[in-house]
Amino acid sequence: QAVNWRAAFWVPSLILLPMAAAFFTFLRDTPEEVGFPTVRDDGIEATPAATTNPGSELTTGQILRLTLTNPVLWVLCIGFFCMNSVRYTFLNWTVQYMFDFHHRTIKGSAFMAIIFPLIGCAGAIAAGWASDTIFGKRRAPVCAIMLVGVAAVCGLFTVIPQGQWVLATALLGLAGFLIYGPDMLMSGAATVDVSHPKAASMATGLTMGMGAAGAIFSGAGIGWLKDLWHGDWAVVFWLLADLAIVSALLMITIWNARPKGAR
Repeated sequence: QAVNWRAAFWVPSLILLPMAAAFFTFLRDTPEEVGFPTVRDDGIEATPAATTNPGSELTTGQILRLTLTNPVLWVLCIGFFCMNSVRYTFLNWTVQYMFDFHHRTIKGSAFMAIIFPLIGCAGAIAAGWASDTIFGKRRAPVCAIMLVGVAAVCGLFTVIPQGQWVLATALLGLAGFLIYGPDMLMSGAATVDVSHPKAASMATGLTMGMGAAGAIFSGAGIGWLKDLWHGDWAVVFWLLADLAIVSALLMITIWNARPKGAR
């Protein structure tokens, strides 16, 4: 409101510029580039004499086959589609929900919506810590547990009385904490864990692509559903709860998946 809408594009761009410079300067592709030993396909550090030679590189066709024929990866992809549909529904529709259902201003609704990704950062860190220290580098158990929590929170949204925006904001923060953990694990660590080391980038691209499809559904699909049910937000939240449960059940099927060589 203080400046025109173009600031919504300029401010993020100015924030990203130094981040891009930092990535370009400091990010490296392989452990060897920063002096670490080579890691073999079984996850065990190799001796300097066992470094990979150029002839061992995989062709694009081999990488594609390793990616598309990986059943555990496909479970992750479908689960990530369901989870990301929920996450992006909160990101895309929270302001509208607060405005319509709790009668807040657009500005006030936008400020309340910040709590979702803000608390979500803590959830992502907690999920990573739990998967490494409690579950022995297994990502699926953490995802499943947190997604069941997401489903429960979505159910609670259906019983909040109109105008109780403080309670809604608290639940929004809890939803962010619970959903950003699975988002981080499924799209990153879990995908890399179950992929061939030389197909990790393509596997991550496939997972993120399915997540993008979920983001598309959260816009057009949720909008269509809301119109079909004449703006009934309870229907939307029950659908989100169902999607979270489906994603949790998929994670249960790969409960014991972990990086090669992990103990």
